[in-house]
Amino acid sequence: KIVDGNVTRVRLTGRLSLNIRWRKVFDNIDGEIVVDLSGVTTIETSGLQSLDVHLRTLIGSDRSITIDHAPLALLERLAQRPAKGITVLSATVAGHCASCGVARSASIRLDHYRDDRARSLLVNCKRCDRRLEIKVDPVIDRYLAAAAAPAIAVPVAAQEVTVPLVPLAPPRPRS
Repeated sequence: KIVDGNVTRVRLTGRLSLNIRWRKVFDNIDGEIVVDLSGVTTIETSGLQSLDVHLRTLIGSDRSITIDHAPLALLERLAQRPAKGITVLSATVAGHCASCGVARSASIRLDHYRDDRARSLLVNCKRCDRRLEIKVDPVIDRYLAAAAAPAIAVPVAAQEVTVPLVPLAPPRPRS
């Protein structure tokens, strides 16, 4: 954890699994939270779901959560169930370096991607410094559309409810 004023950056490393005790990870954090997933090496579905659920419990009137280096699976969850107060700064996408002949992951800033897609995808290989070929997943566009959509309040209409009446048994004669 790195604290800078009102912002706490939590960098997660290793395996993202169900065994992580999120309450302990986020214990005694006030203000804004930045969750950095750049050090995560393996992601289990149950761990990702657990992280998502816990982050939603942390959202408050004085707290916002920013996710850095989000995996595409987390973007998909947030696109399906947007959470006011959780923002994704960057996403980790698949890339390929033709010069090195290997697959490389790359991080793209979503605000840059939204404003200038072509320029945001200009990412260089960490080894040879040549351009990576980036494969853009449609989930990025789905997340950006969901994040930009205004929250819609759905009015609850009064419904008429019919309750079947059960006839009462006739009164018993007194003896």
